[in-house]
Amino acid sequence: MKMNSKLEESCALVWNIAKQVCLRAEDDPQGPDGPSPVPNQTNELPSADSQDRPQSSRTRHSPPVSRPNSEYNNYLEGLGSIEEVWQDRGRWAEFRLYLANINEGNDSDDRPVLTDRYAIFVELYAALNAADRNGEPVSNKMQLFNNIHQHQEQFFGRYRCLKCIDAGKRSQVMKDIKRVANNELEPSAAVFATVYSRVVDKLSELLGNYQNSLIEKTQIAEHR
Repeated sequence: MKMNSKLEESCALVWNIAKQVCLRAEDDPQGPDGPSPVPNQTNELPSADSQDRPQSSRTRHSPPVSRPNSEYNNYLEGLGSIEEVWQDRGRWAEFRLYLANINEGNDSDDRPVLTDRYAIFVELYAALNAADRNGEPVSNKMQLFNNIHQHQEQFFGRYRCLKCIDAGKRSQVMKDIKRVANNELEPSAAVFATVYSRVVDKLSELLGNYQNSLIEKTQIAEHR
């Protein structure tokens, strides 16, 4: 979407202000000093701990809160319209905070199904993809693989499955996960590749909504 120079300047101001708030809210260890470098194919693999989201202490009826942030500086292909945001740590944190306030419904335990789970999936997928590219040991890749399919968000669970994938894709992924568990298939990002592309499409849609909301807020502020 094209904006005139004045609107672009206003949106940039909104980005910068929100960035400071979000980084503090996310308890970012880098603080407000600035984002991490633009990712590239030579980035070091983040530790598994940096990819795991701490277990939640919320009760089943607790309201949504901002989620802990993860390291998301791994190079990824096929990001499309979300690539620019992915490459900027601050803007990605802002986007995740926005997603953490969108509820797609509740699961069978009445737990909210929030859209930041799509961003979390991409972060975990990026770590596994980096391990593939860097030729990491199978044991390392297995841990990163398990971080995805055993995650508390249950990306492929019966009641919390990612809504952007159909039953056929879920079934195929579950079969491949079983093959990995039986040592019939090596753990790799390839198992989740088709899911990744669908998740990116969903995030692109959500990013468009987010950017439109920023533009609307800027226009309202300008007419006060």
